[in-house]
Amino acid sequence: MLLWAALALAAAGQRAVEGLSRDLPGAPVRVLAAPRILRRGEVIPRERLLRELRAVGYRQVAGTPRQPGEYATAEGWLALYRRAWAGAHTRHPAVFARLRWLGERLVEIRDGTGRNRSVLICEPVELGAFRGPLSQARTQVALDAFPPRLVDAVLAAEDARFLDHAGVDPRGIIRAAWVDLVRRRGAQGGSTITQQVIKNRVVGSAHSLTRKMKEALLALWVERSVSKERLLEIYLNEVYLGQRGPVSVLGMPAAARFYFGKQVGDLDLDEMALLAGLIASPGRYDPRRHPERALLRRNWVLGRMASLDLIDRAEQAAASERPLTLAPPAEALDPAGDLLDAVAVEVARRGWEPVPSRQPAVIETTVEVDVQAAARRALTATLADLERARPSLAPLEGAVVVLRPATGAIVALVGGRRGQRGGFHRALSARRPPGSAFKPFVALAAFASGEFS
Repeated sequence: MLLWAALALAAAGQRAVEGLSRDLPGAPVRVLAAPRILRRGEVIPRERLLRELRAVGYRQVAGTPRQPGEYATAEGWLALYRRAWAGAHTRHPAVFARLRWLGERLVEIRDGTGRNRSVLICEPVELGAFRGPLSQARTQVALDAFPPRLVDAVLAAEDARFLDHAGVDPRGIIRAAWVDLVRRRGAQGGSTITQQVIKNRVVGSAHSLTRKMKEALLALWVERSVSKERLLEIYLNEVYLGQRGPVSVLGMPAAARFYFGKQVGDLDLDEMALLAGLIASPGRYDPRRHPERALLRRNWVLGRMASLDLIDRAEQAAASERPLTLAPPAEALDPAGDLLDAVAVEVARRGWEPVPSRQPAVIETTVEVDVQAAARRALTATLADLERARPSLAPLEGAVVVLRPATGAIVALVGGRRGQRGGFHRALSARRPPGSAFKPFVALAAFASGEFS
């Protein structure tokens, strides 16, 4: 029996080592709306642009924007520091611009050197991200791209002895058990970063003693073959840090963008500590829903870093005094789950599959976020009106497809009332008779062919 158990452990350990040596099988797919192209002389309400900037996570500041992802407003003006962003085929560098309106007409675009420009392409709204059936946002970066102090903050919060233990930390288990006993609740976890990586990548998160034992044994096994650096890189890139609607936010790079509208390398010390503190319970310490708890947790991490001599007391005090400065919730302007399903169906039809990669795959669409949101609102309102008029018909469902006639581009696609993933997509899958709406197309084809004159 012991022999068979040892062989099973060895086989499982080898599979875990092989799995941890590779990136996840298939990068997330980021689905982008059509970018907002600002043209001098065009009529575009400034408030519409501001709404889209907030949806992408830009932060309003007082004075002149100093960092990408910031904007400032004045009477008739907008100063914008556009972030660098990459589409499917083109990379756009960060750029500063000043925009001026007369009424709702954009009359001036100037870049950071004061030169007039005729066009400015804005960063597109992300409609969502998915990996297979899962909705998740994740951007993978190399370990050396993470700020050292962010790494310190994570180690201080989660596993201060990570570099010294062999995968399992008996001291941490005993300390956690003692605190849990004294406080009579799960105040601390005893799992090391290695165990958490094993849980996330290999054994799953089911609550059972068997799972915990397997997790610990596999952690001891993989640390014989997988470097600490590799384990830490996986952890920083894949740890769960919250929800953006139906989309799971995984890893520090995605969380830096979601909570602060920043690249991970641009985070300040207090922001690093907040993200490190979130790991223990992203729901409980969500800074948007529970700012007081988030501040207390952030300051605990800063105190822990100081006690481990990772920062000095002056830095701790200065960072602890800083208020929460969050980006607006970077939620899409529409649920868009049915739109993500449509994209997944289309890429599968074309025979394309995401391959293991450090960077998310990017798909650009022709969807316009304001038209998509308006289409969803119109469908919801129309169905509600019909149900009020004929209660016996409730609940009703429907679909909306909006095309640009000149090009055939789809600017809005609504497959159902709620917009969730995995539901029946009425815009793509429903079969219905065309009725009289089809007659103009038949007539047009006849006239074009010369059958009628």
